[in-house]
Amino acid sequence: MNPTCIGSGQPTCGGVYGDGTVFELTLNQRGNWIETIIHNFGSATDGRTLFSSLVLDSSGNLYGTTNAGGANGVGTVFELTLGANGWAETILYDFGSTGADASHPYAGLIFDSSGSLYGTTLQGGHYGGGTVFQLSNDGQGHWTAKTLHSFGGFEDGIAPYGGVVFDPAGNLYGTTESSGPHYPWLGGTLFELTPQTGGEWTETLLQRFAYQVGNPFDGFFLDAFGNLYAAGYYNGVFELIPQAGGGWSFKGLGVNNSFLDSLHPYGGVIVDSSGNVYGTALYGGTHGYGTVFEITP
Repeated sequence: MNPTCIGSGQPTCGGVYGDGTVFELTLNQRGNWIETIIHNFGSATDGRTLFSSLVLDSSGNLYGTTNAGGANGVGTVFELTLGANGWAETILYDFGSTGADASHPYAGLIFDSSGSLYGTTLQGGHYGGGTVFQLSNDGQGHWTAKTLHSFGGFEDGIAPYGGVVFDPAGNLYGTTESSGPHYPWLGGTLFELTPQTGGEWTETLLQRFAYQVGNPFDGFFLDAFGNLYAAGYYNGVFELIPQAGGGWSFKGLGVNNSFLDSLHPYGGVIVDSSGNVYGTALYGGTHGYGTVFEITP
C-alpha cells in the first residue's frame, strides 16, 4: 500500500467555498505526492474556518472541529467517513445551541478509552471565556455534548487555544492563552481537570504563567514520566516537572533568543524517545519567516 497523509487546510487554502478543506496526499510509484480533496467546508449549514488537526478512530473515520459555521454560526464537530462513494461528512454537534453553550473551537480532539471525544472552545460557557467539552456516543450514532468546565470565573484562565491531553489516571491537562479579569497581566494558565463521582469535573490551576513563559497558544505534550512540555509565544519552550511533594518545577528549554533564532513558537511541541523536543516558530530563522526547530538535551 502506498503511504498516505491526511490533513486539514485553513480558510486561506481555499476549497470550493473558500472556507477550508480536508485533503489527502498519496505517494504514487514515481515518488510524487498526489492531492485529493476529501471535503470542502462552507456549504449551507456546514462548518467553516478549519484550524484544528484531525484525529482518526480505529475504523479509519476522521474527526475535527470548525471554528465557525454550522447551524448556529459558531462552529461544529464533524466526522468524515469513507464509503463506497467516497468520503461523507456528518455534523456530530453544532455549538451555540443555548446561551451558555460552548462556541468557536480552535484546537483538535482526543478520544478516551470508551470512544468519547474531548476538546476545547475559545469562547462560550457560563462566563464566556471558553470551555472544555465532552461528546459521548450512545452507540447508535447519536452524540451528546457536555461542558466539563467553563473558563473565565474568579481567578480562572480564559481562551484555551490548545486542546487537552489525558494522563494515565484519566485526568485532563491543558492551557489557557490568557488569565481571567482578576489577573489580566499574567500570561495564561496550566490547568488540570479531575473526574469526580457523579460525572462532574474539578479544575485545579497548576501554574499561572507570567513573564517566564507568556501566553501558550497550544496544549501540552505529556511524556511517559509525567513531565509536561509546551511553548509560550513570548518566551519559548518549557518543561514542567511534577514534584514528589506536590507542585511543579518550571524549566526553560530555549528558543526565542533573537530574530536569527526561532522566534515566537506558536504551535505545540512533540518529544521523541530520546528526549529531543521538536516544534515550529512563527518568526525568525535565516529569512525571518519562521523555523522548524529541535532542542536536544
